[in-house]
Amino acid sequence: RQRAERGDFSGKVYVAGAEALAEELRGAGLTVIGGAEGTKKIGQYSAADMAAVAIDPDIKAVVVGMDVAGFCYYTMAFACRCLVENDGCEFINTNPDLRFPIASASAADPIREGCESSYLPEAGALAAVVAACTGRTPVVCGKPSTLAMELICAEHGIDKKRTAMVGDTLCTDIAFGNACGVQSMLVLSGNTSAAAAAAAVADERPKMILRSVADLRMVVGMDERRS
Repeated sequence: RQRAERGDFSGKVYVAGAEALAEELRGAGLTVIGGAEGTKKIGQYSAADMAAVAIDPDIKAVVVGMDVAGFCYYTMAFACRCLVENDGCEFINTNPDLRFPIASASAADPIREGCESSYLPEAGALAAVVAACTGRTPVVCGKPSTLAMELICAEHGIDKKRTAMVGDTLCTDIAFGNACGVQSMLVLSGNTSAAAAAAAVADERPKMILRSVADLRMVVGMDERRS
């Protein structure tokens, strides 16, 4: 979106993601294909059908994001064909998170990092399908890319010295905070256990560990008393 508003991008965008993502890009003046249209394609196309679908040569970017409603074979196949057949087509992933935790009563012996008992695929897992087929590596525009922080600070006048990144995933949330030079705080109420945090590589090691976001009140209170 920022590139479109600066005039650095021209062409159509195929969104393999939720309609909210498609609308955000349309708001920047981009011509967007996909989004909610994907829900109409579920179960309607075979491999032979997909081979016969015409690919618009003006599609110059494929954006893959989280989509619980419309991600299907058509979505994956169309995204792959755009990237393979359209010269210069960019491959963008909103965020590389592979999974998010859920509580599952049926998980007898779950493989887990954090406090939940099972997982569902996230945007990174959906993008990985397209990456595996095309051999392309997506550009990540969200965490842990520092681009996101640069845009946030520029738009809202945020002082990074007074900013903290709070999250439950080492490879995105904490890596993002560390790369951006802000306070990184890990909460143990999601993807990551205390043991996993202790074993993390330097770039993904949090500066502070909290049991949950509820503990932020204590941290903020301590900071206010110091000032």
